[in-house]
Amino acid sequence: MGVNNKYYGEEAHNYDKKKRRVWQAEINAFESFLSLIRKSRQRKIDVLDMPCGTGRWIPQLDAITKNYTGVDISKDMLSEAKKKTETINFPSVFIEKGWFEYLPNAEREFDLVICTRFLGYWRKKNVQKIIRLLASTSNQYLILQVRVNESPLQGFLENLFVISGGLEAVRKLKKNGRLTMSHLRKTFLSSLKQERFIVKQKIIVNTKRHSSCEYWLAERLQERGGQKGTHSF
Repeated sequence: MGVNNKYYGEEAHNYDKKKRRVWQAEINAFESFLSLIRKSRQRKIDVLDMPCGTGRWIPQLDAITKNYTGVDISKDMLSEAKKKTETINFPSVFIEKGWFEYLPNAEREFDLVICTRFLGYWRKKNVQKIIRLLASTSNQYLILQVRVNESPLQGFLENLFVISGGLEAVRKLKKNGRLTMSHLRKTFLSSLKQERFIVKQKIIVNTKRHSSCEYWLAERLQERGGQKGTHSF
């Protein structure tokens, strides 16, 4: 199954069923972040989820969300996401757009912006561009799923494969159980710092020999008052 049709038709219809076994650690991390956000907010929040896929986070967001916007390039994934809104208590809007085609109505339009199962498929330059877009859209919080490694050699080899083969090469590498695409941690931390976000909490959801898959809760630095320090892991 090629990358282009991975999220359409029956693949979209069965996506949750196939992924549910490996999602529990990610769900636990996500719920932990929402608990922190709830403690710091006095009101419900506006949420942007892109790409939202099948709306996997919609049930968890019910208690905290005022308005929900889900953006995805696949109409079939969006169709699955809409089904989950039948049992939730907040209004939702779904937009069929590609990542670089969608722009919010105004900067910092959302209190929380979510981006999971996405950043690992892009080269460094595009990762930086995506984080810049996320940051401009978020008024306060980002929840990111990132795949990071600590080895400069590993990062060089993975980026070399991506440059030479693109997404199809990444798919084949993952299928064959060899190198996975991940970026050095400093790529994400420097991009967030440039946009004046700090990482409040990180949770490792999967660890491999050279890399780890992690969930990060990032918060925008206060523009007035004392200067906060950045985290270094």
